Amino acid sequence: MTGATVTPFQTSKDRMKVLFVEPSFVEIHADDAIFPFGYACLGAVLQREGHQVEYLLPSVKRLDLQQVVEIVAATDARLIAIGGLTAYFNLITELVSRIKALRNDLLVVLGGPMVTYMPELALKRSSADFCVVGEGEKALLKLVDALERGTSLETITGLIYPSNGKVINNGFGEMMPFEEMPMPNWDDFPMDFYLYSGWYLPSWSRSNKTKVFAWMLSRGCPMKCNFCASGCEPRYKSIDLAVRELDQIVEKFDPDYLLFADNFLMREKNYISELCHAIIARGFRFKFSVTCRVNVVDDTLLALMRRAGCEMIFYGLECANDQILKFMRKGITVNQAVNAIELTKKAGIYPMVSIMFGQPAETLDDFYNSIKIALSTTIPADPVPNIASVMQLITFPGTGIFRHARETGLFSDDEDYWNKYGNDFIISYTGYNKQQVQKFVDKGNMLLRWKYHQSMADKLLLDFKEGTTRSSAFRNKVKLFFKNNPRILKACSLLLGKERIAMVERFSEHDDAQSKFISRCVSGIVKTHNRFRSGE
Repeated sequence: MTGATVTPFQTSKDRMKVLFVEPSFVEIHADDAIFPFGYACLGAVLQREGHQVEYLLPSVKRLDLQQVVEIVAATDARLIAIGGLTAYFNLITELVSRIKALRNDLLVVLGGPMVTYMPELALKRSSADFCVVGEGEKALLKLVDALERGTSLETITGLIYPSNGKVINNGFGEMMPFEEMPMPNWDDFPMDFYLYSGWYLPSWSRSNKTKVFAWMLSRGCPMKCNFCASGCEPRYKSIDLAVRELDQIVEKFDPDYLLFADNFLMREKNYISELCHAIIARGFRFKFSVTCRVNVVDDTLLALMRRAGCEMIFYGLECANDQILKFMRKGITVNQAVNAIELTKKAGIYPMVSIMFGQPAETLDDFYNSIKIALSTTIPADPVPNIASVMQLITFPGTGIFRHARETGLFSDDEDYWNKYGNDFIISYTGYNKQQVQKFVDKGNMLLRWKYHQSMADKLLLDFKEGTTRSSAFRNKVKLFFKNNPRILKACSLLLGKERIAMVERFSEHDDAQSKFISRCVSGIVKTHNRFRSGE
């Protein structure tokens, strides 16, 4: 069966098997991986109805694209389901093409943001047989049932497929209520891998092998920021349902840290307040992080969140210019952001912010001011390395900035957009080209890393000065370290000042692990300092 026409497929007596393939092969895989929520939900729905499901998760075994192709080619599944972000679509189409070259009998269905916002182009550019637009639980289940029984596809909302030389578009998919969705079948996943691959957390989480669990209590986002497209209507789980799910997660995994990975969890004070009260009432021991808007928090709410175990809040600042924020449709002001950061630090919670550069009319002064605010998120007494996310603006399909670019003539239609910008999705609006913008962004990230190293060094030096513990052995090790590394001593003198270096030479009492840590800290300062001075 090819992508040109679709004929209903009648399976054997066995139920149809679906193989979900996560596009996390090494070509696009980061060091950390997050639990595949989407596949887990889709698979659980299919399994509840008696269908067979398997998952291919390349990030777990560090598989490259060709290895994934070879595994898929050997499968006895009948339908291959692949979802992913728009940024990965070129590699996804390459994956589908290679699969079809070896096994043209396999059916392939695609989902995700690229499919949702450019469904006909996605079908055209890939060799897929079907695309699912929007949330996929109902559409995929109906597709599998129809293929298994050999019935018509015409009434399946959310499904797009080629037929007799035309593209049949059945519109946006139906949403399945949260209450009707089963929990994932945890035994189908290598949970030990996902429990110890946490990201976005204070540094102690990694070093202590903290069990980190990622979960979501919502889908979509009620905001309309011009750089974002969530792919579905915003909706939130009831507090009762959220607590029932958390009960199961705690009973099964007993996580130390829970990452609420929602696009925007703290939509309003009442919801997060009820959630925090429920967490306290249930006696859950896990710490957690959430996403929030800067105009939602206040002292009372932050104190409650801290009491419930919140240790980090991610705020979307993006730009320190109120006019740019208005153009972005953020619905916040710079003063609100600064106030939220200070209130959050005061409450003993880590604030983390996102910064971007590249909006129309945005200047380097705006970006500089944004970085200054990001630097202010550091808590000197307890610094963490990931205080901010800095990146350049990316123009994804379905976003407000995408529509702005089309209306201003930067491209004429979806096909023209993909031909011009489909490699990296970056469009220059500021007068700087994308290489220049990326260099500015790299400098911003470098400054944030330097701030962390400096703050950590200050904290350690203060600890040593106050003499929390005493050890001539550690003092001697530090002296030897600097004696053997005079270049590092000189660079640290420039960065920290001679008085602080003298304090280093009076270090007292710390063990081997801390000795190695201060060495890494100092090396990090020097490395970042040298890169910054050399203009890398």
